[in-house]
Order: sequence, then structure tokens, then C-alpha cells
Amino acid sequence: MAVNIKPHKDGYILEGKFYLCFSEPEKNYINLMLTKGEEMRYQNDENKDDAFTIDYPGEYDKDSVTIKVVSDKGDSLNYLLKYNNQNVAFVQSAHALEDEDFATATHWMFVDPFISKTIDKMELEGEKIDLKEMSEE
Repeated sequence: MAVNIKPHKDGYILEGKFYLCFSEPEKNYINLMLTKGEEMRYQNDENKDDAFTIDYPGEYDKDSVTIKVVSDKGDSLNYLLKYNNQNVAFVQSAHALEDEDFATATHWMFVDPFISKTIDKMELEGEKIDLKEMSEE
């Protein structure tokens, strides 16, 4: 099964409901920020209309999707989304490839060509999706 992904503003929309974004989250999506945010975020009734945003390492469940977030030594975040018998990874750093859960990915999304080479070197299976090529089309 193919992954439905398209460029949107400064990021990418995945399956019409996830927004991999670098800067400004949007209310219509589950926002997967690409850099680490605050350690603790509190939501109150005044903010209930705010966009749903994930920007910290951990494991989350949202709308029947399991989302694992791993950070590297900097502030970059890597995502593994499990849904509809698919494991889709967005990888920014090779560090995430060392996580045994990430090794189960059936689709690998990346913007850095080094990640593609590392996936090959580690002999990880699955479809590779270079998001930069998609942006340039």
C-alpha cells in the first residue's frame, strides 16, 4: 500500500491528516513538528481549539495511530507512525535508525540523502521516499 504524501507550505501532509512541519502548526491536522518543543505543555479549556501538536519524544496514540517520536542529540525529531498495517518513518537523523521499532518501517521518508545511504548500508527493507525530490517536482 502506498503512502499518500504531498508538499504543503514548509512541510508535508501525510494521509491527509498529519502535517510534518518546521514552523507553524495548523488546526486541520495532527501536527508533527520537526524540532523539539517545550518539555511540558499544558492544555486548558481556553486552548481547546488549538491545533493538536506533537513536538516532544515519546509515544502517542491519536485517531487509531500509534506515533513514536525519537530525538537525536540536537533538537531534530524522528517519527514512526503505525496505522492500517503500515509502519511509516520520517527520519532526520541516523540515530533513529538504531531504534529497533524504527527497523520495522515499511516506508522511509527523509530529506537528507545521507539517510537513504544509511538505510541501504543497514540493509533495511521498505520503500524509500525522498521528500526533497517531491518538493522539486
